[in-house]
Amino acid sequence: MLTKIHDLTIAKYPNLESVNQKEINQADIIAILGLHPQGIYTPKYARWLADISDIKNPLEILRSKRERKRTKKTLNKIFKNGYSTEVKLLDLNAYQEFKFFFEKVLTQQKQRFIYPDIDGTLLARIKNKEPVWVIQVRDQNSQLVGVLTLRINKKNEIRVSFGAKLHLDEFRGGIGSLLEYSLVEFAIKHNITIINHGRNTNPTGLISKPGIFEFKSRWGYTAYPEGEWHTLYVINPEALLGKESVWITTLNNKIIYLIATNKYSQLTLKDAAKYKTKLINQVKLESIENIANLAKQMFRL
Repeated sequence: MLTKIHDLTIAKYPNLESVNQKEINQADIIAILGLHPQGIYTPKYARWLADISDIKNPLEILRSKRERKRTKKTLNKIFKNGYSTEVKLLDLNAYQEFKFFFEKVLTQQKQRFIYPDIDGTLLARIKNKEPVWVIQVRDQNSQLVGVLTLRINKKNEIRVSFGAKLHLDEFRGGIGSLLEYSLVEFAIKHNITIINHGRNTNPTGLISKPGIFEFKSRWGYTAYPEGEWHTLYVINPEALLGKESVWITTLNNKIIYLIATNKYSQLTLKDAAKYKTKLINQVKLESIENIANLAKQMFRL
């Protein structure tokens, strides 16, 4: 069966026997349930989790001493320029402001974004009197530049739901870092030890850009497999959104991250360390062209 996600065409099948040759000739990606040869065995989602039970200062969650020092400098610069943060319960008025900002940021993103149903989730919880918090970052003119929503579940874990931020050249990556800092600070204040930072489609770099993987791993989160496993075959090497994509997969019965790069990427194995996480630190580099060639051989395309 063929499905479309913006300009990406995916052919999905329950087994090898059901593969339709006419359909796969039109596909960028083939997805088949289960483990099969010459493809990448990978889960449907990546779930991001961090254990902060030993963390006293929010910067301690960062992956390295160098990143902590750099982030501290960036945050100080942001505050000196009049930016501020606030964490508050999301009511109907705050929700409308959040929704307007969230939708505005989405329209500016150059990715195959699957639009979330925030009315059916956030708004429904607010109307049901369920506590939902929002972290807001405002500039010197009190205009929103970043938001992050979260709630505390029955397991006493923080679950992050939706976030959005403007990309400001003078503080590259800084608004996102300020949101993350405030998130960890909130967790420490409320004696919460686990942060569930949501999930994204796997691999990263087909639906959403790989930068989200690098950012979350830098902030101390580990991407775990979630959902059904299938074998993906990349037929069109131009299907990547950027120069690389990150896949959760297995090697020698261990979970690793596969970094698939295109012909424009200059990424080395040393550079790929930016995709390592605290608990899964094995990465493997592979050319997307090689991956596509194996897929085409498999299906005689």
